[in-house]
Amino acid sequence: MHQSAVQVFIAFLALVQLASIQQTGALLGRPGSMNLVRNPNFEQTDPGGWPSHWGRAAAFRRSTAQHVAGAFASLEYKNYDTSFTQMVTQNIPGVQPGHRYTLSADVMAAGLNNSAFGGGATICATWNSPPFFGDYLGSGPAGYTNWTTQQLTFVYPASAPAMSVAVYVRPLVQGTNRTPTGIAYF
Repeated sequence: MHQSAVQVFIAFLALVQLASIQQTGALLGRPGSMNLVRNPNFEQTDPGGWPSHWGRAAAFRRSTAQHVAGAFASLEYKNYDTSFTQMVTQNIPGVQPGHRYTLSADVMAAGLNNSAFGGGATICATWNSPPFFGDYLGSGPAGYTNWTTQQLTFVYPASAPAMSVAVYVRPLVQGTNRTPTGIAYF
């Protein structure tokens, strides 16, 4: 199995690297952790060529031209409309309420323009539980970067019914309709 771009691990802290969720124990090299994100490297596809287990969005496509070391695919974001914000999500079964998780993703900006409004390529965990909708990183890389790891640590609420993870390009201030334009990879 190739190194994950997204990982979610379950223990008392989870790690998600662009398509995987793991517990903190796994992040620290402890045995017994497992990745909760299915198809973390976007390598498995459905019959139409879209990465299995991931939602679809028009600004994204599967790419084999750019990918993290040890993998052979990634998810490419390409958008030139500042009013256009989309996420690619995956539902994550088996998360434990009240436990701490870390979501992380390898992200590369390849001409992502945020000069006018800020923001960048990032990740988020979402759930439908007042008073919170989820947790997210405020900004990720923009411009031209090498692969960098984005990381977000959060406690999954006891009242949350279900959790999803997402990769997306976001404006610095949500609701401004000023999404960075250009290309990024997850």
